[in-house]
Amino acid sequence: MSNIAKQFIGVWRLISCSQTDPDGQVSYPWGADAIGYIIYMSNQIMAVQIMRPNRALFIVDDFMLAQAEECHTLPQNYNAYFGTYEIDEAKNTVIHHIQGHLFPNLVGKDNIRQYHFDGNRLLLTTVGSNIKRDMLWERVTAHTL
Repeated sequence: MSNIAKQFIGVWRLISCSQTDPDGQVSYPWGADAIGYIIYMSNQIMAVQIMRPNRALFIVDDFMLAQAEECHTLPQNYNAYFGTYEIDEAKNTVIHHIQGHLFPNLVGKDNIRQYHFDGNRLLLTTVGSNIKRDMLWERVTAHTL
């Protein structure tokens, strides 16, 4: 395992997530105060969850009984997927091979992210999209829980 690959392994807490459109407008897809985690395991399995804090509660406590009107806000309030990953050190990218996603149209697709490490922080930036999304993560340690 390369030194870069070793740097990925662990749990990372979201510090910020912003996106910039082609006109330079900056927005925050899950709010400026979004929270989340991304996990990279040594066996090339990964998972990520990001959400808008303080979401409105559903009328019922059983998710399976939720009303359609309530569920339509899920994509604007929550993002989650899992799968495998590979690192392309020559291109400075990590590729997330999506096996499960809140949005089913993305199952079987790849999310490609440029990576940059700075101490205990990891910046992931979208590749191949006209909207640039920057996700800054901080490594979770026993001291940062």
